Amino acid sequence: MREKILEFMKGIFSDSLSKGIFIIASGSIIGQLIGIITTPILTRLYSPSDFGVLGLFSSTLAVISLAGGLGYDLALPLPKDDEDAANLFVFFLFLLSVTSLCFLIIIFLFGDIILSFFHIDQLKTYVVLLVIGFFGVSLYGALTYWVTRRRDYTRITHTRIYQSSGGSVTKILLGLFSVGPIGLVIGYLLSQILGIGTLLRYMWKNDRASFEALSYTRMVKNAKSYIRFPLYSFPAGIINALALQLPVFLFSAIYGLTVVGMYSIAYSVLILTSSIISTSMGQVYYAELSNMMRENSKEIKNFYTSTTRKLFYIGIPLIIIPCLLAPFFFPLIFGSQWKDAGLYCLPLAILALANFVISPTSMLSAYGFNHWTLIWDTSRLLLVLFSFYIIQVLSLPIMIALFIYSSVMAFMYGINYLMNIWAIRLHLERVSY
Repeated sequence: MREKILEFMKGIFSDSLSKGIFIIASGSIIGQLIGIITTPILTRLYSPSDFGVLGLFSSTLAVISLAGGLGYDLALPLPKDDEDAANLFVFFLFLLSVTSLCFLIIIFLFGDIILSFFHIDQLKTYVVLLVIGFFGVSLYGALTYWVTRRRDYTRITHTRIYQSSGGSVTKILLGLFSVGPIGLVIGYLLSQILGIGTLLRYMWKNDRASFEALSYTRMVKNAKSYIRFPLYSFPAGIINALALQLPVFLFSAIYGLTVVGMYSIAYSVLILTSSIISTSMGQVYYAELSNMMRENSKEIKNFYTSTTRKLFYIGIPLIIIPCLLAPFFFPLIFGSQWKDAGLYCLPLAILALANFVISPTSMLSAYGFNHWTLIWDTSRLLLVLFSFYIIQVLSLPIMIALFIYSSVMAFMYGINYLMNIWAIRLHLERVSY
């Protein structure tokens, strides 16, 4: 048995993908441990409704920040030439500056009306932080894609640790002064944007020469070359984010902020914790896949299936076992007022495992099928909306609502897996000619 376990572990960590995952995941695990250690402190410093406000803020930021560069950040690892990548990055930076200014003006003029329309009036106090987050989150995401292009995974690991430790310490310090939900919001914002300076210094030190070939003509050329990202990947990303964040807004409208707070804790402990590793794997997977595509490798399908299989093997003990134990341990770890959050983990297990396996390896845009991603994301959003319509009409209890939502999401992830297999097949047929 011991030899089989050792052989299995050796197989998991024997290739460049797994090595990259190990480097990024090691830092992510440290950040995860920081979050695990500090969360029981935070649940005693803040109320469920405070976490409900944080849930609304983080979900809103997750959606709007995607508009920062209109999806061009996703294309940064793809250009074969470093000078082309540098021109694309500067073009992205220009777009981010324009969209941030537009967002600032819109919020200043119509902020109250917009927040009231979407029934998130609780965020009126935090509009300035939303603007800062809009710019900061978008910029950090682009910088990580640039470092991913260089396959310097250690650099990303360092920033992950900065973010987790800085955000957690800030939440605790502000919580000790009983400042209310703004302590959670500021800490969350720091956990998303810390590390920008580190990555900018890295870019300046290692890639300065690539930016000496900047030109307006070349920027426009590269922008046109990757126009499918703003045309398809950007709207698909918005729709994807809406499908993922929609429960927070709808749970708030149907069940109230306290339920949102319970859901947010369950979601963060269960799904967001596992997604740290999943996201790390996705970044490494994208880097390796981009390299394989540049070399016209025929092993992409095997690479995809073996990666999803590894994720499934990792996800079973990482997600399912904690889900089964959550109802017993949540009240002990987080406090008696959070016992319902432990129960929420049971139906969310279905979604968590499917998300963990499929999300980091879904690269339809890399194969040239950005429109497929848009179709899938739109279908999923409509299905989620329909499921919540049924939930509201039938006045279903929260546990059944969570089970329906998780099942719908898992079903759509299964469809996504089949779409990736088909896209890889078409891509390989195309490059073979």
